[in-house]
Amino acid sequence: MIKHQFQPSAKSCGQTCLAMLLGVPVAQVIADMPDRAATRVGQLCAYLVLRGWTATKLQRIRGLITQPAIIRVVWPGRSTRAIGHWILFADGNLFDPTSPNNLEWMVTGGRLTSYIALAPPERAR
Repeated sequence: MIKHQFQPSAKSCGQTCLAMLLGVPVAQVIADMPDRAATRVGQLCAYLVLRGWTATKLQRIRGLITQPAIIRVVWPGRSTRAIGHWILFADGNLFDPTSPNNLEWMVTGGRLTSYIALAPPERAR
């Protein structure tokens, strides 16, 4: 069962999703990461693979997501770059590191664009 955690800084949503998924304190994940800035797809995947998980590269959302996933939320930016955020889908629920009700991204105009599909160690074999 996933326990919700809040991200401790503006750019630690990816690390917080990993912490919720793995059931460890977010401070531990942040300390383990080589770069403490915003997390990229490759960093999220590598962290999980080192812990026995299978993590796909980023895939476009083309229907319902039914397996555990770290999902990319994007808001249109004021510049040429969009503003991104990571949320976790696990146990049939969405977990947003910024919001206890898990809907903050929805009410602020964010849209789900892509995801990293995950398989825990026991299913990865």
